[in-house]
Amino acid sequence: MLRQNYIQLNTSPNLKGEIGEIIAKRILWYAHRTKDFTFDYFIEKCNFELNEEQRSFLQKYWNTIDLFRLLLENNQVKQIIIFEVKCCNFYTDREKIKHPFMPLTSRTYEMILEAQKLGFITKFVKVTFFENWRIGMTVTDFSMKDFYIHDGGKFAYKASEKKIENNEFNFIANEI
Repeated sequence: MLRQNYIQLNTSPNLKGEIGEIIAKRILWYAHRTKDFTFDYFIEKCNFELNEEQRSFLQKYWNTIDLFRLLLENNQVKQIIIFEVKCCNFYTDREKIKHPFMPLTSRTYEMILEAQKLGFITKFVKVTFFENWRIGMTVTDFSMKDFYIHDGGKFAYKASEKKIENNEFNFIANEI
């Protein structure tokens, strides 16, 4: 008999996060997962024009971005949508009180701030795992009030204490 391994998704957050990103990528058409290829490969193979600001941002945060989508017009990138994907198990209303916010690293927080300053669209994708292999997914405008900063086991501060201006782009999930 070959070796048999069992993995519990509730104790393996990195694997759970990757599965959530793959599910989100499958549902969000034309979204790209940065873990699927390197930045250099992306630049080499893309047949459209990124301005210097867009290129610099993508290169700087390539390993931080979960998913992104490029909105094109005449073979030029007119807009970039950044998707931050978070996964969780389904909680009853009583359990939600214990888990009202989602964790966010300070690097991701920095990336979202810069993306919003540059006028990029930022979205929050929440993938919820239910019993019996059911999955729910919501896509909303990114709002820091839903998160707290969590770096390496330390709770630094609630991200909602930091002010981020809402960007002016309000697209419905079906439109993106």
